[in-house]
Amino acid sequence: MRDRHRDLIEDYSHGMRKKLQLIAAFMLKRRFTVIDETLNGVDIDAVNVFERDIRELAREGRSVLLCSHDFTMLEHIADELAVLIQGALVVQAPVWKVIHDHGTIADLANEFIQAMETL
Repeated sequence: MRDRHRDLIEDYSHGMRKKLQLIAAFMLKRRFTVIDETLNGVDIDAVNVFERDIRELAREGRSVLLCSHDFTMLEHIADELAVLIQGALVVQAPVWKVIHDHGTIADLANEFIQAMETL
């Protein structure tokens, strides 16, 4: 982003605006940060930096709530999983346990989808 520091943010690409949001969130070093689908449109290098930085926040005792449909990314970096359906908490468990019990987070999501279709 070095070459773009004088440009207006509205002129940035979708991915560049997402990177800027991540930079701002991590620079604040809050005790609790919420990130909602922020990795959509971000290049692989930025995803790798994000994963490194999010682990660093955890080592510092800080918490990050990732709201995402990217189940593979969540399996890779999340410690705990919470699943909400229509605002109700239906699952809260360590990611390792979800994978042990269901195979993947996507498999768990599909179980809920199938159960809801039969109602």
